[in-house]
Order: sequence, then structure tokens, then C-alpha cells
Amino acid sequence: MSEQIRCSRCGKTMRTSFRPVVSVTRSPKLREKVLNKELFRCSCSKCGQRGMLLHRFLYVDEKKGFMVYLVPEFEERQLVDRRIEQAYPELRHMTRRIVTNISRLREKIMLLEAGLDDQAVELAKLVMVGVVSKRRAVNIQEVYFNELNEEKGIVGFTFFLGTDNEPVTFRTRSEIYQMAKEIVADYRTNHPSEGFERVDIRWASRVLAEYRSALENEENAAAEEE
Repeated sequence: MSEQIRCSRCGKTMRTSFRPVVSVTRSPKLREKVLNKELFRCSCSKCGQRGMLLHRFLYVDEKKGFMVYLVPEFEERQLVDRRIEQAYPELRHMTRRIVTNISRLREKIMLLEAGLDDQAVELAKLVMVGVVSKRRAVNIQEVYFNELNEEKGIVGFTFFLGTDNEPVTFRTRSEIYQMAKEIVADYRTNHPSEGFERVDIRWASRVLAEYRSALENEENAAAEEE
């Protein structure tokens, strides 16, 4: 596919091509081009200005059993795309996620490739944001998963802090990830997904609030019985 764009430096209008879908099972060499963002880079033929072309993009890994759909400026919780369902009849058996920028796309791919529960990771990330917010009197710009080492018992996240986006990695006990897995397992039982789900910190905030509310209701019910 192609799209007409305008150079932000010299104003030249040009048409550039891009891939709307990549299946790394069928084209494994494209995986690295997605992860290093090369697949999204473009340059002006007049002045040489380089930039990133943000567009709808579907990443498919049939072997690992997941899809990640990049949809810029998407604000809803879920997306059902009938065209994709028709193109991939095995869709119902795959993990489906939606993200809004290339960095989140990369993070989600690496999580799902590693066989990690991305919902539990987002919940653990939310908890860490609360901890770091209390320790550091600085704005948190972005937070990304960094590592999970269950042998050493640690899980880490990279925070981008302040106006300079200073990267700082914070680590905590991996038990937080295991506890998060238990919470999201209950959530999935009561909230089956029907499309591409946006699983991020906002999602985690809703899940945690619902979990705490359920606990409070159980405690109140137990107190009434006594």
C-alpha cells in the first residue's frame, strides 16, 4: 500500500509505500525490521529528512499464536475487525492486542513472544508506577517492561522521567507478577474478549479497581453474616 505524505522540513509532497500486514511466520526476516522500527522509517527524496510513518499495521505470529494491531489514536477498549477475522479464520484461538504507537507495538511483541502474560505485566507495571511516584517527585512520561528473571526473583520496568525523558530501571520482587497473574485469571473468566483488546495501564487501572471492589463486597458480606 502507499500513502501521500508531506515533508515536515521542506514541505515536499510525496507518495511512500508501506506494509499494512506482516506475518513473521511466513516472512521471519521482517521481525527484526519491525522491532528496530526500520519498517516504519521514511525519508524525503528532496531534502533527506528522515522520519517515522505511523499507520495501521497488523503483526501476526501464527506460530506463537498472537496478533498485535497498531492503530494510531485508537481510544476504545476493544476493536472487532471483520476483514481480519475473514483473513485469519484461526483468529479466535489467538491472543489479540491493540496498541497506539510503535514503541508499545515492540513491547507487546516481545512480551507475547516470551510467553509472558501481558495483562499481568500491565498490572504489575501499574503497581510499580504507584511505588515510584511516591519515591520520586518527578513526572513519569512512559513506562516499559524491562525484564522478568524468576530465578533471581525480580521483575523490572524502565521508567522515562521528567522533561528530559531520563531512562531509569526499577526492579522489585517477581511475586508481584505472580499475584497479578492470579488477579487477571479471575478477570478473564468474567470478561471474555471478542476482538483486539487494548491492554495497557488504563486497562490495568480498571481491573485493579474492580478487583478491590469485589474484595470489599466479600468482606462486607462476611461481616454481615457474623
